[in-house]
Order: sequence, then C-alpha cells, then structure tokens
Amino acid sequence: MANRKHWWLTALLLLMLVGTTLPAAAGNTAQSDSRTFPETGKTVSGKFLAYWNGHGGLAQLGLPLTDQVQEVSPTDGKTYTMQYFERMVLELHPENAGTPFEVQGSLLGYFYYLRNYPQVNGAPNQHASTQNPYKFSETGKTIGGKFRAYWESHGGLAQQGYPVSDEFTEVSKLNGKSYTVQYFQRAVLELHPENQAPNDVLLSQLGTFENQARTDLSFTDSTGTKVTLTKRPERIVCLVALCEDILFELGMEPVGVNDTFGQDPRFWGDKAKSFKSVGSFAAPNLETIASLKPDLVIGFIPHIGLRDALKPIAPLFVMNPAKYQDSLNFLIKMGLLTGRVYRAQQAVQGLLLEMQYYKSKSPNNKVPLLVFGRDQNFSIFTSASLFGSVLADVTNYPWPAPGAGDVSAPDQEPGSIQYSLEKILQKDPDVLLFETQGSGTKLSQILAANPLWSQLKAVQNKQVYEVNPSMYLFGRGTHSISIALQDAMHKIYPDVFP
Repeated sequence: MANRKHWWLTALLLLMLVGTTLPAAAGNTAQSDSRTFPETGKTVSGKFLAYWNGHGGLAQLGLPLTDQVQEVSPTDGKTYTMQYFERMVLELHPENAGTPFEVQGSLLGYFYYLRNYPQVNGAPNQHASTQNPYKFSETGKTIGGKFRAYWESHGGLAQQGYPVSDEFTEVSKLNGKSYTVQYFQRAVLELHPENQAPNDVLLSQLGTFENQARTDLSFTDSTGTKVTLTKRPERIVCLVALCEDILFELGMEPVGVNDTFGQDPRFWGDKAKSFKSVGSFAAPNLETIASLKPDLVIGFIPHIGLRDALKPIAPLFVMNPAKYQDSLNFLIKMGLLTGRVYRAQQAVQGLLLEMQYYKSKSPNNKVPLLVFGRDQNFSIFTSASLFGSVLADVTNYPWPAPGAGDVSAPDQEPGSIQYSLEKILQKDPDVLLFETQGSGTKLSQILAANPLWSQLKAVQNKQVYEVNPSMYLFGRGTHSISIALQDAMHKIYPDVFP
C-alpha cells in the first residue's frame, strides 16, 4: 500500500488525525483503588478509573463493557492496554507516563464515521450549523447551537476532538429512531429534542458499537446469506481477485488462488507464484481446496452453486460489489473478522483521500466513458458500477445508473448496460477507455471497423485507450482501484496529472 501513496496523501491523512495525542486532561495520576460495576460485572482501576472519575463518569463514558485488554489501536496500529466503555474506549500510553497524555480516548468517532460512510463526501445531506457557528480550518467542519455548547462544556478538543462532519440526520442503531447528529474524532453527538436540557444532547454509544464489532464473527454476503464463523479466519482461499486485493491490504496471503492476479508486481509479484492453485475460476477443485484446510473461501456470484459442497470444508463468502463503497465495506468487514482493523481502515482512508485529491484538482471539462466487452456486443459502465462510481465521485462522468429500457450486461457486473456506437455518438465523449475481456483482438480495434467510429470525438483527438482489465475490472479492491484511478485520471487529464 505504501508504494502508491504520495506526499499529498500523507499530508491529508495527518491533517485528519490532528489531535490524536492532544492532552486528555491534567492530573491523570496513578491510583491503586478500583471499582467493580454490578451492572456489567467489569472492574475499572488505576489510571482508567482516575480518567473515568475526572471526565464525566457515567454520563460521558458510560459503564465498562470489558476488563482491561491488550489490543491493536485503530489509530496507529500499535498494541496498548485498553478498556471498552459504552461511549468511549480508553488507551493507556506508558510512553507518556507522568504527562496528561498517558490516558487517551480512541478516535472512535472518526473511524465509526469512516465505516458508516466510506465515500468521498462522507455522509449525505450534511448542513453546517448557522446558530453561533464556529468553523474549524483543520477539517472544514462547523459546530454551532446546542452541539457547540455541549462540546465547549464537556472537554472540547481534548475529549471530543475536531468535528469530522457537519450536522445531518441519522437513524440510531439503538432504537431505530432518527436524530440530528454530528461526528467528532472521539464522539458522536445526538440531539434529543424530546428530553429536557441538559439531556437534550447525548453521546452515541460508540464503545458499545465498537465492542460489538470486534467480537462479531458473522457476515452477510452479496447473496443475503448470513454466516457466523467459529474463529477468526487465518487460512483463506481466494476464488476472486477482490479477495486477493483485500488480503494484500490486510497484510495477509491466500492459501489458495485460481488465477495469477497476485503475481502483478504491484501486489506480491514473484512470491505469488508459490500460492497453491485450486483450479480455474469456472471450475475450482474442491479436493484441492479441502486439502488446504481453509477457514474461509471467498468467491464471486458464479460460485454460489458451490456453497453446499463447500460446507464440510469452509464457509463461502460471496462478494459482488456494485459500487466502490461496497468494496470498502467488504474490506472493513474482513478487517474486523481477521482482527486487522487498523490495516483495513488505513487502506480505506488512503483511497478516499486519494479520490478527494483528484476531485479537488479535476478540471471536469472532459467526458470519459468506460467500455468493456470482447466483440461488437459490448457494454458500458455507468455511474452505478464499481469503477464508474469512482469516476463519478472525482470528475465529470455523466453516465447515469441503468433505467427503464436499459438492458443489463450479460456478465453479472452491477451497473453495466449493453450499448452501441450509435448511443455513444449521441453524447460523443472526449475520452474512451476500453477494457477488452479475454485474449485476442482488442475491442477498440474491433469497433474501429464500424463506419461510425471515425465520427467520435475521442477517435479524432486520439484519446482512445485500452486499459488493464485486471485493475479496472477484476481487482475491485482499494489497491486495484487506486492503480486504475491514477491511470484513468492521467489519460483523461494528462496535463493536470502527468
């Protein structure tokens, strides 16, 4: 992952994490006393109890949900002594012993926001408060009204962190009701107009949600099938390239594959030649898969028929992302299942920041189009497709989601529709990106025999490109999307992105 990051990406990431080590509060001195809470049976002691007592106790942190545990922080990937509470997770930082930084709240608000809204613009329908507003230059977000009053009177920057969203409406996972909320680095504030002040602003139970996520070994795949694993998966067989992309980002290796996707030098390179082959994409060898003793098999829609046969071997996780947000959600879920949340979140936020960079620099004065197929009966990717949704979020990609009368592509690619040169000529895009499926003559060369071909603006301006389907189409994960995005934006705007 590091080899694709640029200085601007690192700078933006650091900006979003400003405040990670802000003072928790003065006076976090060691204590030998402890308190066991009968409501949960958990004990809080020492510096964690001192922090709990000094930072709002039950109202601000809630009840303890765990005893002290050793876990990897989603903030920096290091292992700390941690304790989960209903509204916060505390981390003990012995490297800061004797300073106000020794006990810190995890950045649950930021990472919970990332998981819930893994897209360039974050949550939809946000609006900046106009009641006594204050805008933070660090994140570009505004606090005001009752949220600002609460933030300023309940620890401010040190305890709540910077705002990472403006206000918007969200359905609560606790009771299914809709509330006005605002996300901060360490907290989510909820407006409860049904309550009398000062209880009309409450903290969301982020600690409860995080504790549930870390212990939940279930997943629901693209077919709607829910599976609960018996343990964290370590040995994973990949029947689809997205699986390999995900494992690469998580710092894992598949125990079996059915393609050579991972041999690309931007992934494992020659090392991937040693991965055990489990047969072809269309016909995986079940005996070979069984011999690898996998904990999980990840496949694509055509592999649904293998579910029953795989039951004695390992659960099947079918992944068929429609938009890039789906791919990011699959990565986050695998990060949670494998206990590699930090790696997953780093990859997700890295891609989103990269997309934000392209969005901020894109001139938006050209119309590109993604075309794929192997013969005259080709299809296009709309903004409701995976890579089409990427381009639609960073630049001008005016190819709407399939509607009435559109014929879906025959290869189970969500958001793709069958098309013709006549239809392409109607919008006459500036740039054509072709993804030829399979070997043989390139699709652009096949279509060049059509009399309409020479009338296309992209053809006349020599902006017709054959692109790598492995990255644009088959990879589907954050690493593949990043590679394809850099390539596409260079081809569309070569002067802006050399």
